[in-house]
Amino acid sequence: MFPSRVCLWVLLNIICFSLALGQLSPTVKGKASLLIPASTATEMPDFSASLKNTRIIHEPGIDMEKDAFKQAKTEANKNFQQHYSENTNLENKTTVTAPTLSNNWQGNPFASSVPNDNHIAVSDSGIVVSVVNVNIRAYVDQNLVNNPSFYNRTLQSFSALEIPGNSDIKFDPRVIWDPQARRFIIVYLVGSTSSTSLLLLGFSKTANPTEGWNLYTLTGNPNNDGNWTDYPTIGLTTEEAFITGNLFSNGGQAQYSGIWQIDKQAGYAGNSTLNYAFFKLPSGHFSPTPALYAPNLAGPKMYFVSSQSNPASTSTQIRLSLIDNTLTNGGTFNTATLQSNTAYRLAADANQKGTSAFNLNTNDCRIQSAFMANGNIQFVMNSGGTANRPSIYHGIIRDVNSSTPVCTGKVISDASVEIAYPCITYVGGDVNDNSSLISVLHTSESRFPGTSVMYLDNSYTPSALTTVKEGEGNMIFLQSDPERWGDYMGIVTDPRQYNVGFIGGSYGSQSNTTSTWIGKVSAPNGFPAQLNAVASETSGVLYPNPSSISQNTTVTYRLPITKLGYYSADILDITGKHLYSLIKNRLNPGEALLAFQTDALLPGTYFIKVSLEGQPCFEQKLILTP
Repeated sequence: MFPSRVCLWVLLNIICFSLALGQLSPTVKGKASLLIPASTATEMPDFSASLKNTRIIHEPGIDMEKDAFKQAKTEANKNFQQHYSENTNLENKTTVTAPTLSNNWQGNPFASSVPNDNHIAVSDSGIVVSVVNVNIRAYVDQNLVNNPSFYNRTLQSFSALEIPGNSDIKFDPRVIWDPQARRFIIVYLVGSTSSTSLLLLGFSKTANPTEGWNLYTLTGNPNNDGNWTDYPTIGLTTEEAFITGNLFSNGGQAQYSGIWQIDKQAGYAGNSTLNYAFFKLPSGHFSPTPALYAPNLAGPKMYFVSSQSNPASTSTQIRLSLIDNTLTNGGTFNTATLQSNTAYRLAADANQKGTSAFNLNTNDCRIQSAFMANGNIQFVMNSGGTANRPSIYHGIIRDVNSSTPVCTGKVISDASVEIAYPCITYVGGDVNDNSSLISVLHTSESRFPGTSVMYLDNSYTPSALTTVKEGEGNMIFLQSDPERWGDYMGIVTDPRQYNVGFIGGSYGSQSNTTSTWIGKVSAPNGFPAQLNAVASETSGVLYPNPSSISQNTTVTYRLPITKLGYYSADILDITGKHLYSLIKNRLNPGEALLAFQTDALLPGTYFIKVSLEGQPCFEQKLILTP
């Protein structure tokens, strides 16, 4: 959410459901313009300015009556405090191995903006892009405690060349890595009135954020009805990008949610215009969250999940939605409501060490993040546990593409800390593995606010928490009760290693503000032994070979894959020394095709090596001529 304010926050194909589904066509179609090519503009000074609101713009959970939400929160807080001693007697009983922490370092600097709104993306070469309210940083994953960033921008300076002179507030950043295009996408919001609201959308020109971005703006008032956009999320298919948001009146009242369906290929190409469609969603769709495809992109369908973010008492309702086709082929929005077997409810505000005057705001029950793998969707959100103890909710929608998908869930609490703002990523090793990592923010009467992570095994059983960063002080920047804590955080799977995740989290600093910490964690799962068998080194066809560099040839390497797993491709020199990492991806049994261009290489002799989990599978000599 934007600095120092309390803020608020669509899947089913008709053929797939025996239910009656609502269907919507886009209410708006449009084009966004590439405003100023970076090559023709000069960089403006970056003043790292921040203008902080001293009053609350609107409360979280405004999709129900504000007074009713406040009353429900008051009751949750009262119930938690009355039964706090009972909560402290909870036990963590689990035999699941916890994840392990490896590389971790201080992230983006604090710039007088709360909450942090951390989000993160990682490339297949180990570039980590971390965004928070106010700034963007990029790092190289390396084993350093003090890991300096190599790319630094405020949200203001990032957009300054494309929106010259615009000094409106920039907030709510999100970032995602596209493994197919090998590019980053960043989205954030500009302005908080119907006349100023914009979505700033950036497509990196290469896999390196320092090599330029194609920037576009989309109106945050797409129906021209006096509303502005808040709380974006982002999802990808093989062809498109999807941005979701909640729209508010200028007076701060929630109106509806919407989805922008965007031609991402035009964004990568830097086309002068960017085609998009906007879907205005029916009531009850608050914070629709894209279910990110894992481990590989798919399409053209894009799935979304949402909840009753502010249940009056408890709720089991989960909304499952779908945009069923591409822009070009006339995608429509379909939706149905499922009932989970386990209810969720508002959580009490969380305690802080050493102070009872400033608790931490746990907001509402909106779904925070989701992914789809192996035909199932997993999602997470805040929820109250026993006596409204700040906890998280993990949900599963099984057999999404069947006629009868089933939703189940459970509330996960911790005995020693209060947890909130979960984010989930897939770390499954094969089509039979549904493992995930869930990052959370933690706090308690005896611990300062920090970041932790848990592992859910193939049976969805959680491990104990692993601390990623322990707090060093309280969060009392606003001097208000409750203090801002979330509103969201990020965790993503390392494209180079299926069971490793990167977390963009926050912690209380010694100066009683919120600060960013980046952590790399490993899940304890691995491929079953029988999947580690390798293919014959003599199999595979490399063509054309020899190949001419002057013709900018695309070389193909056809591979007979007999085992499911994560394969990597590398270029070696004539001595066997590693030169370049081409790509890493999960392959199913059958024929695979590796393709790459040779124009970045000099004439000479090379070896192309393909490995499965570090074990060589295929290796052939490649001769490049002038």
